[in-house]
Amino acid sequence: MPRRKYALTRIKAGDYLLPSNDRSVIWRIVRYTEDGSAAYDDGTKLVGEFWRLCKYVGRNNRIDPDAWDDSHEVTCLLKSRDAAIKEAMKYATEK
Repeated sequence: MPRRKYALTRIKAGDYLLPSNDRSVIWRIVRYTEDGSAAYDDGTKLVGEFWRLCKYVGRNNRIDPDAWDDSHEVTCLLKSRDAAIKEAMKYATEK
């Protein structure tokens, strides 16, 4: 896995932007809480804090943190922010 070249940019607590090493993708890493209203396939309730990885797909250079239509969720239910960063780096090597 390649080393990350760029630092996270904090939008607010639990919400970060991360440029890919080649700067072709901007990743959004977001913490969220599941309260048990959702469940795994086996019926186990989802409870706790998780992280999701989203890819910015907007058409302009200005990122609006409130415009979720500009982001596409790639994966979720990650246990940590570090796991989300590693997932983003993994996608970079799959080009």
